[in-house]
Amino acid sequence: MKHLDYEIVHYRPELRDGVVRLLGQLLDGDDAANERIFAWKYERNPHAEHPLGIVALHRGRVVGFRGYGPARWHTGQCQPISVLVPGDTCVDASHRQKGLSVAMGQLATADYAAGHRLFLNLSCTRDSLPGYLRLGFAPLADKVYFSRYGSLGLARYLLAAKIHRPIRAARIHYGEFGEVTVSAAPLPAQMASVIARQAHAGGRFHLCQEEDFFRWRFAGPSDKFVFYFRRAGDDTVAYLAVAVRAGGHRGYVIDHADSDGESCGRLFEFVAARGDFKVVSVFAHSMGTPLSAALRRNGFHAGGIMGALETKVRGNLPILVRPVRAEPAEADWFIEGQDVREIGNWAIKGVCSDST
Repeated sequence: MKHLDYEIVHYRPELRDGVVRLLGQLLDGDDAANERIFAWKYERNPHAEHPLGIVALHRGRVVGFRGYGPARWHTGQCQPISVLVPGDTCVDASHRQKGLSVAMGQLATADYAAGHRLFLNLSCTRDSLPGYLRLGFAPLADKVYFSRYGSLGLARYLLAAKIHRPIRAARIHYGEFGEVTVSAAPLPAQMASVIARQAHAGGRFHLCQEEDFFRWRFAGPSDKFVFYFRRAGDDTVAYLAVAVRAGGHRGYVIDHADSDGESCGRLFEFVAARGDFKVVSVFAHSMGTPLSAALRRNGFHAGGIMGALETKVRGNLPILVRPVRAEPAEADWFIEGQDVREIGNWAIKGVCSDST
């Protein structure tokens, strides 16, 4: 595909070095660190037969890249569908403002429909949002977090975030605490078992999370996680997976599940009481009514000072969805009779995103 004097092509292995170098303009690490991230995110994804991405070439040199991560979703009532999560999007600084991001997205919508039903984006920025809207993405809902914090804890978190303090592993106390285990490593088999037994009320779209998914998702080279497991006898009945940020001062609960309808609330209560983090946050759209009520009882809330600060810094950025088909008909926005543009039809956790 031609765009001005650029060639827009599908990613192929011989372009790998050029893509990794380009991603250095987007990611924080050196070439070696960026290579490890690329290998994990695109080459080891258990739902990808090969890396999915679109590349912009100028005189044979990589000057643009859009990565896509396939994931499987289901309602519990239909066969899983493949959803593409748009990930790293980068255009070389000397080639911006030429429509390359949109052109790469147009090739993806033209060629990926054969194997994938939807795009779901949870990581747009103020700069990238206009391009997604031009590509026909529909805002699903604003990204909103429930957070728990005190005034002093919030001040410490903001200071740590500002000066980019490194993560202090000693801040977390690992081990057995009654019916709860706190671990630095996931338990993929147990987590998959909890998911398999979890009730999906209302037939909402849920991410498929098998053991292979857990082994891959929490093996990212640039992230640190803490895992909380609740047991009933020898059985694991619930877990929280927490991404650690700001020198360990903030924890994002990016994944949670229970098999009994109440143990997630107990784990959130445990985390709140321990004070492992100055700020604990969880994606609002990941919770059903009972869990939302349990969090409110433990001091979690949306808005407040934290909500106002994040809105000021990031803006009200939405979750975005779009059928993959290049020219979607109205019917393409419905799966099993459910409108994918309605947030009430989704259960979206932080782990669904390409980033935490």
